Amino acid sequence: MIFLSGQLYHSVSEWKPGKLAAGDDVTPGRVGNVFFFPKASFDKLHGKPAKWNKRTMTGTLPDVGESKR
Repeated sequence: MIFLSGQLYHSVSEWKPGKLAAGDDVTPGRVGNVFFFPKASFDKLHGKPAKWNKRTMTGTLPDVGESKR
């Protein structure tokens, strides 16, 4: 994916590399993840109980509550 990352809220903190151990292929100590969560999804799930989306197939089935198995 290519995009203008300056348009995303993000930060980079101070970092010092960790010590390399035998067999390491990359410098340890830094991992980066970017997560996207669309507002429409947030709005649909906001206030719903845990696992509601899975139980109801995003509201297409009635919510009968959590399984007791």
